[in-house]
Amino acid sequence: MKKFVKAFLTMAMCFSMLSSNALAAESEIPGLSVLADEYISVSVSNTEIVYSNLQEFYVAAKEEIPAISDIELAEYVMDYTGQSYDGLSDETILETLDFTEISTVEQIFRAKEDGTVEELTPEEVEILLEYSDISPAASWESDDGYIQITTTASKGTKGSNGTPFTLSGTATWLKYPAFRFTDTFAIVYGGTFDDSYVITSTFSETGKCSECGKTFSIESSDLIELDFAQSHAIGTKCDLKTISCMHLAGLGTPVNFAETTKLTSTIRFRVLTSDTTEARAAYAHTKLSGKITIGGSVSASGVTPTFSGVLDIIYSKYTAAPVTLRAN
Repeated sequence: MKKFVKAFLTMAMCFSMLSSNALAAESEIPGLSVLADEYISVSVSNTEIVYSNLQEFYVAAKEEIPAISDIELAEYVMDYTGQSYDGLSDETILETLDFTEISTVEQIFRAKEDGTVEELTPEEVEILLEYSDISPAASWESDDGYIQITTTASKGTKGSNGTPFTLSGTATWLKYPAFRFTDTFAIVYGGTFDDSYVITSTFSETGKCSECGKTFSIESSDLIELDFAQSHAIGTKCDLKTISCMHLAGLGTPVNFAETTKLTSTIRFRVLTSDTTEARAAYAHTKLSGKITIGGSVSASGVTPTFSGVLDIIYSKYTAAPVTLRAN
């Protein structure tokens, strides 16, 4: 019963997302959302949402709306499948038109007082979505914030070396952590890493001063350190910064009035597989300076992240549910 409720609410969330995205695109490209609803098949299994029949949709869209550009069509599908293309090059966005199927898992986790982590129930997610205009979720009680992790596997056309899957992960803090040191975000995977594809990762932090209104933005590759050493895992390390904007308050005491408004890490790469396997995201949040590495182990039961390094500095570990890589 619990799984049924979760699947039902996930489908409801999916329907809400599709409707809002389709309506937004419909105002600019009339008829596209109708074609999407007709051709794109959406299925839900536990936490995973699978969008298939994408190539059929592309053909129909080109036939019915000849004026639509490739970039418009690719951006629409990314919107439809709940992906952000902020900061992506046109070349990367256009890769979407090569995909036959897109699978995605989106979860929200809460850190408890002792550093342990629990996934929000479907009912709690529903409440958060209902009040999604409140950002960050400051009214939600947690000692170390809420993090949303989205994992996406985009399936390409099978070749001589297997079926390619472009894996992407996004970790976004909805309520920002008290500890800000060097965190690690990774995707562990089955299959073989495709070294012909360029790995990309981003880290962005924005903030605003409530006193003077000044805005801040940190988006620098200097904050990124990709870790290629681990078998079956590609990870990125990012430095969480405390944004500062000091003003005098009270008895002339300097006070920092700046608050973080967004904190997001992403990673994207490609793997090849000839069998059905998995990929899943993992995140290590630290309370002290040091280095944490996330590796991956693969077995018949799936993929499992492993955390190594100075383990005493980890405050909380987050392991997302897997996306399925279906080679056939």
